[in-house]
Amino acid sequence: MLVVIANKFYDLLMHGFMSLEEVDLLIFDECHHTDQDHPYNLIMRDFWFHNFDPLNPLKVKKPKIVGLTASPIK
Repeated sequence: MLVVIANKFYDLLMHGFMSLEEVDLLIFDECHHTDQDHPYNLIMRDFWFHNFDPLNPLKVKKPKIVGLTASPIK
């Protein structure tokens, strides 16, 4: 098990210390705060959708993703 903040995880992927194929479950906490340059979006753009083949989606092993967000009650 590895618990790491999104910036560091993105760095590990970018520098080749890890591959997304090594991950079974990816949990994005506070995903409602993402914007264009947020590390969650960069991970998805640069690694999740990279080499995606819509005709054969199981071609590359990819982790399951859980996105968690807050539900404020007033």
